Order: sequence, then structure tokens, then C-alpha cells
Amino acid sequence: MREVRKFKAHKREVMSLAVHPGGKLVLSASYGEEIKLWDWDADANWNCIRRFKQSQIVVHVVFNREGDTFASASLRRTVQVD
Repeated sequence: MREVRKFKAHKREVMSLAVHPGGKLVLSASYGEEIKLWDWDADANWNCIRRFKQSQIVVHVVFNREGDTFASASLRRTVQVD
């Protein structure tokens, strides 16, 4: 396996990544209380298309099977569905 592209996605540590069931979108969650939705193409161009500001440190994100919503888990033992 080879590294395709490396870039700075967040100001703080990236805690979790989730790939959309369709394969074109990726969620990233950071220690900096933010979730970003990324659109990427075959040329490995990554574009942040939406930001979700959180009130807590996010440690995990996951899409549902249909890919129309996602859930996040925080250090404060809470789960949020967006």
C-alpha cells in the first residue's frame, strides 16, 4: 500500500475517520471539537465541503448504512446523531 496524499486536515489531532458507503465522502473528527465532511476524487484531491462544530472533543464518527446521517461519540460519554 502506498501513501496517496498527506495534508493538514485539522488544527488538532485527528481522532477518527469514516468512509461513506458510496466511497466518495469521508468524515474526519478532531480533538479540536470539529467534524469535517470531505469530498475526494480519483486524483486524490480533497475538498472540505462542510464543517460541524461540536461542543465536546469527538473521538469517533461513523456513517449509517444508507449514508444519509452519521453519529459521533465524545470524551464526555455522549453520542450525537447528525
